[in-house]
Amino acid sequence: MEHTGKANKIVVLGDVHIPYQDNDAIKLVLMFIKWYKPQVLIMNGDIVDAARLSKYRKEPDTKRFSEEIDLARSFLNDIKMATGRWCVSYFIFGNHELRCQKYLIDNAPELYEVFSLEDLLQLTSRFIIVNESMKENYLHIGNWYVGHWNKVNKHSGYTAKNLIDDRGVNIVQGHTHRLAIVQRRFIDRLITGVEGGCLCTLTPDYVVKPNWSTGFVVIDYGVAQLAHIQGQLLYFGRKRLAIRG
Repeated sequence: MEHTGKANKIVVLGDVHIPYQDNDAIKLVLMFIKWYKPQVLIMNGDIVDAARLSKYRKEPDTKRFSEEIDLARSFLNDIKMATGRWCVSYFIFGNHELRCQKYLIDNAPELYEVFSLEDLLQLTSRFIIVNESMKENYLHIGNWYVGHWNKVNKHSGYTAKNLIDDRGVNIVQGHTHRLAIVQRRFIDRLITGVEGGCLCTLTPDYVVKPNWSTGFVVIDYGVAQLAHIQGQLLYFGRKRLAIRG
């Protein structure tokens, strides 16, 4: 998928993993969007967790898929209200969104062609452009490729490094739940790889002490920057936002 319009101010967020979202982080993201006024907002995969559709063991109190969809719709409504009518929004399917497609293929193939997560989330009616390929999901925007590639390494920055080594282009990667910016200089150009952090809780019940970071990516006039979230504070350059009360 390719974005062909104006894109000087871009916000890339992802790995919310609803219903395991960090509610304070979401509040700060909405505050930031209202302040920054992006021209393009990219939801870079794993916005929903699709926990009930996982092939892995489910905890007894795992939310029903219908509850998860309701929470995701509420999140998307809040995002739309924050961005306003002049912002173009994209939704890139991550491996967790693709759980829905894989579940149907494995368990109800006759419904695969008529039942979609895109419809359940009402993305079209919210004027959100969707990329839901079962192969590689990314958006080409300006001199950046923003995607949710199915690649993750153990340490922060390693995934981004390997991706730019393989692809030779500027990349923003979701999926790792870590924040990092790495660069590689070739004889004729400099390329940058970014890992975009996450907006889910850092203490989920399905993993112990994960090596994750809360935050998201801003591409400001072609330059990638990280927005860091710590508790009820968001840091972006010299800008600081805080939840009060």
